[in-house]
Amino acid sequence: MDFFDLMSISHRYMEILNPSTSEKIIKLGKLLKLKEGNRVIDFGCGCAEPLIIWAEEFGITGIGIDISEDFCDRAKKKLAVRGLSDRIEIVCSNGADYVFGERAFDAATCIGATFIWGGYKETIQAMKRAIHQNGRLGIGETHWLSDQVHPEYAQKQTSTHTEPELTQITRDEGFELEYIILGSTKMLEYLFMVRVRGIFFKPAY
Repeated sequence: MDFFDLMSISHRYMEILNPSTSEKIIKLGKLLKLKEGNRVIDFGCGCAEPLIIWAEEFGITGIGIDISEDFCDRAKKKLAVRGLSDRIEIVCSNGADYVFGERAFDAATCIGATFIWGGYKETIQAMKRAIHQNGRLGIGETHWLSDQVHPEYAQKQTSTHTEPELTQITRDEGFELEYIILGSTKMLEYLFMVRVRGIFFKPAY
């Protein structure tokens, strides 16, 4: 079965395609200090539910990028129904290939899709070019709960870091970790000994 077909089937009845909730997405929007007229770019936007929530709650405009044609079609239909097609643009593309305006956005987000660039560090390096000097980033990322990781897991999950490692990478890229939102998952913790967390940080200027 094609990978994208599998993703479509497994997420068919989900609006938020990550272990999170509408309430936590709204909380992230508040932490990002979103307000009327802000521009947001969301990489790996799925069916665009976070962008829709932020548009309705805070009045933002924005762009969502996702490689799945099915997710993009679903997103566009939802936007049309909610009357948001003129405020949120959906681009069906590999996020790493999408050419965006540098320093053109108030916030950039990537919730559970850092694989787009091959890792957490690479994601920060790519996304920070999208925001202006006072812009903010919101990243959803997994991490090991302990540094005592079974070798087999460590070999298969080479891009997964410990929380201290994520914090250090964040600082090395010129940002400070400001807030953590716990993800809503037990399955990932059980299978991989990781916790999904929404990581929000601001520039360390």
